Amino acid sequence: MEERGSCQPEEPILKPVRHAFAEAAAQVNAVIPIKGRSKPRSEPYVPSYLINGSEKCVVCGDAATGFHYRCMTCEGCKVINDCTRLHTYVLVLSRYERAAKRRLIENNRERRMLQYVRDQVTAFKLSEEQRSFIDSLTVNYASTFQESSINPDGTKLNRGERVSAYIRQLSEADQLTVFKCCWFELALLRMALCYDPNEERFYPPLRMIDEEHMPEKFNNIIRVFAAVSRIRLDDCEIALAHALTLLSLVDRYPDKHEIENTKLIKDMQRNTMETLRNYDTETYSNEIARWSKILLRLNDLHALTRSHHAALLAEMITSWNL
Repeated sequence: MEERGSCQPEEPILKPVRHAFAEAAAQVNAVIPIKGRSKPRSEPYVPSYLINGSEKCVVCGDAATGFHYRCMTCEGCKVINDCTRLHTYVLVLSRYERAAKRRLIENNRERRMLQYVRDQVTAFKLSEEQRSFIDSLTVNYASTFQESSINPDGTKLNRGERVSAYIRQLSEADQLTVFKCCWFELALLRMALCYDPNEERFYPPLRMIDEEHMPEKFNNIIRVFAAVSRIRLDDCEIALAHALTLLSLVDRYPDKHEIENTKLIKDMQRNTMETLRNYDTETYSNEIARWSKILLRLNDLHALTRSHHAALLAEMITSWNL
């Protein structure tokens, strides 16, 4: 009896079947080629474009091994291209990072600038104390000049300015000194407010000067009047402008006049200027430069008082009911 694990001899009937199957498979392979490698694995792979012979490397001229990065190169130049492309990628990435950082810095700068503008807009708001001050100053100004006129010596204007509670904080001597030095500038301011730059006439008209044939010596004055009138000051701004004109004595005449309480006048001037700035910022939010324009025009009026003596406009002031 034979063992289970022993090899049994192949039956003679299976040999012809195996040979027939092998021949059929060979015929099929001859008609339909098998996909994949047609050569043994021991031979190196050669691309189809190198079957006819090797080509030269476009970089160094050696025998090329194939297309690398769309160029026919050898293995050495391929490594160099890899390093170059990696270095280029790093450079491009660093440039993008720097550009992103720069853009981030610019965005932060713009954001801070916008926040600063918002803070400035919200900071320049009128307080209740400033509102009450504007109301009282406007009422005093309107009641003072409603039915009054300027005399050559300025006594009636002096009484009008002294009724203001704001000016009343000064001593009697300081009030007189302030008014004597600024009355002519106040008169020019009132004349500028009555000038119409479109029609080039005063309302009410001047009595003793023909406005249609204005002397050449008044050309500079008329130009300043037109610039002041184009701003179109409202009643509150006019009252604050008069107060600033009175309180600017210390800055404009520092050596000519002796003031008992200089610090108080400077504090009043600073508070009045801040009130005018906050009022213009809140009331005329679309006109950013309105406050600075008013200060410049007041400075121009002061320049007229320095360049033109009061006698130059004596006839105009004495003959016109302001």
